[in-house]
Amino acid sequence: MEKAVITSTVDLSDGGCNACGLVEDTMYTLAINDVEIPVDDLTVNSLVMAIALRKGYKQELVMDISDEYIVYKNGVESIQLIEDVDQLTYSNDTLTIETANKILDTNILLTKVNEILTKLFKLEELDFVL
Repeated sequence: MEKAVITSTVDLSDGGCNACGLVEDTMYTLAINDVEIPVDDLTVNSLVMAIALRKGYKQELVMDISDEYIVYKNGVESIQLIEDVDQLTYSNDTLTIETANKILDTNILLTKVNEILTKLFKLEELDFVL
């Protein structure tokens, strides 16, 4: 099982005026095989996208008259992502997985990410280390 190490750094910056306080900005990094990948936030979408792109998938934005969605492609594999307000729907020809994007419990979040990566993207399960 491949290890995926998630680290975070917090930057505090001055708001810029006397009335503004310090602004906290948390940045995350995902390291797989000593390759560091910046991650926007600890959400299902951010982690799945970072890992899928690192594993060779290409991302394409598809816009129809009524819909807009993302397609991940890698050879014959094709996974569709439909985003709604904090709701994600990942699907291929045989399986659909719906989930919230923001999951506060980190263990549940990482389990859901692994489920999507293994069942839809056909990738090896990752051993996440925080």
